Amino acid sequence: MGLSRELYQMVGGMAGGEYPDFVVKDGLGDEIPAFTYHRVDKENFEEQLRHLKRNGYETLNSEQLGRALSSVEAVPKRVVVLTFDDGLDDLYSVVFPLLRSYGFQGVAFIAPHWVGGEGIVDWQQVREMHRSGVLDFQAHSYTHGRIPISPEIVDFFHPEFSFYRRWELPFTETRSEASPNSLPAWGMPLCPSASCLSEKRRYLGNPSLEKFCIDYVKKQGGEEFFKVSLWRRKLKRVVRDYLESNPHTEGYETKEEQEGRIRQEIALSKKVIEERLAGKKVVSFSYPYHERGEIADRVLRESGYQIVFGGIGRDERFDSGNGSLTYIRRVSGDFVLRLPGGGRSSLLRLYLSKGLRRMKRGPMY
Repeated sequence: MGLSRELYQMVGGMAGGEYPDFVVKDGLGDEIPAFTYHRVDKENFEEQLRHLKRNGYETLNSEQLGRALSSVEAVPKRVVVLTFDDGLDDLYSVVFPLLRSYGFQGVAFIAPHWVGGEGIVDWQQVREMHRSGVLDFQAHSYTHGRIPISPEIVDFFHPEFSFYRRWELPFTETRSEASPNSLPAWGMPLCPSASCLSEKRRYLGNPSLEKFCIDYVKKQGGEEFFKVSLWRRKLKRVVRDYLESNPHTEGYETKEEQEGRIRQEIALSKKVIEERLAGKKVVSFSYPYHERGEIADRVLRESGYQIVFGGIGRDERFDSGNGSLTYIRRVSGDFVLRLPGGGRSSLLRLYLSKGLRRMKRGPMY
């Protein structure tokens, strides 16, 4: 994401009133600030922790936040929630020791399907962090998966896909969900996709076309094929010729299948974390990609969740006969430095720093 786009999104979000008061004004307002991290830059993160410590802020875990939102007990005026999505390996190597050193705690949202995979913390590390009380592990769906939502082909799996783009690859019949490290074969057609918890229904795919493309690339030398100029154009021509000779009837999952799939994502994430971590009670949920839908909201409520976390946007509360599900908006951890106190940063400095860092290191920073 370029620097100009960062600035454009900031201006749009502020004009729409999406950012909490402390970002654009001088006070904290009436909500507890919540911050979200993925990949963590050690130097920047420690600067943010120093700002919190220097200005007398305390951190809350999910249980404490729930009590504060319910007004069950008084909380200090200066409290924040630090959340970490995905369980990337620096949760253990960077976040955990720094939080412990500064006497803070955080909420870590993990997708159990990926735990132990490349670049992700393993269960031994998760248990150690859980026992310490420094990290409160909560649910981030089971697979953090994406689903294909259209027959349109927007790309093909190729050797230049980065580690992070793996999260963006939809599960299909050809790409198994069995292994956290499973990847498509070279040449696998990629369709437009959405979070598995969105309101979009899953396109069931065209397995015969997928297999044909994969076999074609294999016959053309596998990875070597992608060193040929205009390889995408060649593969698109292969797809066009195949579909002309082998017409395909598009199919989508039913509404019942969609709800069953969403229920499984939500139920398994809670079940596995509670089984793996002694004494753990999963009560909070973070939407992958900040994408949500009415079905997921309802299933989360019915499953006993109390708090769901997303991105910037207006606060929403969903009420039902069995209680309420509170939606918490989060902003990037960069905005910790906008919290009232000594050493508070300007918005311009934060966005220049954030934009330049993303241009240099990628969108997960």
